[in-house]
Amino acid sequence: MRKPTYMYGQQLTVHFTFRFTPFRQCAQCHVLSHTMMDCKRAADYTCCHICGRPGHTAQKHAQKCPDAKKHSGLLCDCPIRCFNCVYASKPGAGHLALDKTCPLKKNMRPVTNPHSPPPPKRQLHPDT
Repeated sequence: MRKPTYMYGQQLTVHFTFRFTPFRQCAQCHVLSHTMMDCKRAADYTCCHICGRPGHTAQKHAQKCPDAKKHSGLLCDCPIRCFNCVYASKPGAGHLALDKTCPLKKNMRPVTNPHSPPPPKRQLHPDT
């Protein structure tokens, strides 16, 4: 049995927790560090979540794709890659910036309501 933990003369209950980064992805520029409300870009800024380039949305990507001259037809056939992962020097092939399988989102916890209760904590030693 472990000894109780004390801090400043008060007995504490120690809990084991997992480290999570709050999940925030901007709907305007698709960067993972902030929300649209905190975006420093202009209100009329548009960014494609397919290529990460400004000036067009994903719906217009096939026409505005920088590699459009290399396409075999009217649709974009560029390889799928996540520009957030490419920027973070991670493997970005096989998923887009909005994809839930992005490795940068693996340890992120969704932030829905700042007043919602924290995730459940595991006790370091269960009470018997």
